[in-house]
Amino acid sequence: MNYRDLMKWKGYIYLKELTEPEENSLRILIDWCYVKKTDTLNREK
Repeated sequence: MNYRDLMKWKGYIYLKELTEPEENSLRILIDWCYVKKTDTLNREK
């Protein structure tokens, strides 16, 4: 996946794993989630 496609996603991206299997190569595994927007927040008064 390229970076532009990734930035079109809605939600949050989390780093799951970062490895260097060979010299000068980087593998990044990510997870993502979508958080539904709420109209009100529960706050103590």
